[in-house]
Amino acid sequence: MKEENNNNQVFALGCRLNTFESEIIKEQAKKAGISNTIFVNSCTVTQEAHKQSMQLVRKLKRENPNMDIVVTGCGAQIDPQGFANMNEVSKVIGNKDKFSQEAMRSNEKIILGDLSEAADLEIPQIQGFENRTRAFIQIQQGCDHRCTFCIIATARGKSQSLPSAQIIAQIKQAVDFKHKDVVLTGVDISSWTESGASIGLLCKKILREVPNLPRLRLSSLDPAVVDSHILDLTKNEPRFMPHIHLSLQAMNNNVLKNMGRRHSRESAMEWINELRNANPNVAIGADMICGFPRETDEQFQDTYDTIKVLKIPFLHVFPYSSRVGTVAEKMRQIPVELRKQRAKALSALGSALKADFFAAKLGKLEEVLVEANNMGYTKDYSLVKINGDAPRGKLLQVKITGFTAQNLTGEQ
Repeated sequence: MKEENNNNQVFALGCRLNTFESEIIKEQAKKAGISNTIFVNSCTVTQEAHKQSMQLVRKLKRENPNMDIVVTGCGAQIDPQGFANMNEVSKVIGNKDKFSQEAMRSNEKIILGDLSEAADLEIPQIQGFENRTRAFIQIQQGCDHRCTFCIIATARGKSQSLPSAQIIAQIKQAVDFKHKDVVLTGVDISSWTESGASIGLLCKKILREVPNLPRLRLSSLDPAVVDSHILDLTKNEPRFMPHIHLSLQAMNNNVLKNMGRRHSRESAMEWINELRNANPNVAIGADMICGFPRETDEQFQDTYDTIKVLKIPFLHVFPYSSRVGTVAEKMRQIPVELRKQRAKALSALGSALKADFFAAKLGKLEEVLVEANNMGYTKDYSLVKINGDAPRGKLLQVKITGFTAQNLTGEQ
């Protein structure tokens, strides 16, 4: 994804948090007087993602030979010298200093602050997200957990929470900028806390103090954290979107143990059932990793069968990709082709479950927030293609008339 500001460009790879941060980088670069520069907010969640960040740098330099390239983000934090050694790169800025105007103006080739140093989390406020109806708002940074496949705790540092007052001020700014859908994002938003308050209580406070916000939704949640306030919101608050995305990764206890995850198959199933009891219309999404080291055929089948029973319609399925520097890298690896086969099988199941989920919506009225090209999202994050002219940024009542593999279709 590319963001432009005058002749500067910002490219974000990877997660939604990078999307939010790229907006800040764009505004800070303008304030710093930076010009003729491409910022690459890199991703390093897998070895392949790291490789893609480097490939993008080379591509951008070929296409823009007269522009400077600054690499920041998680890739820069984990492998600063690797990026600095690239002829295409003018500067490397780690995660701690990625918003610093001083770092942007510095003549140093590598600027890498120590993430372990204690400091309050400071996130510059931005006006809004250009060309978007949804606004991603960061509430938290870093992670205190060490899943065996993940490098992000090293790349982002320890978990830190933004004060609720700062979060609410940023949301009010987004609403003033005409955003109707706000997504709370971070590295591990389930760990957000303030004086013992949970993310569910934060959501209640947001909805209470920003009464003109039509939609509030969450990015990925850790299924190990069960929050009764989220259940209450799911049941009783129409402005809290009924779409809960969980980082399940697997649904076999031995695999989860090897991953270093904190939830079990049974606890995740119980949490999903509680959410559906609170609101039968809630849509569940999940991240899934197939072919994790040591995963047997029987263990994968356990995951497959559990997803089928739970009827999770929105699956993000990935074949396991080894990441240098993680514990899982040293485990017995499964052949790449087998990882792909398992991912293909689980993805096919996900497609069938989504089709069933979509079919149940036929003939119903759905509130759709229009984004672009007559496409928009329902409250439960189902994508809808609207027949006729649908103005961007409008909330419309749409009758669902059909569906494809990827989206619903409907008419006003």
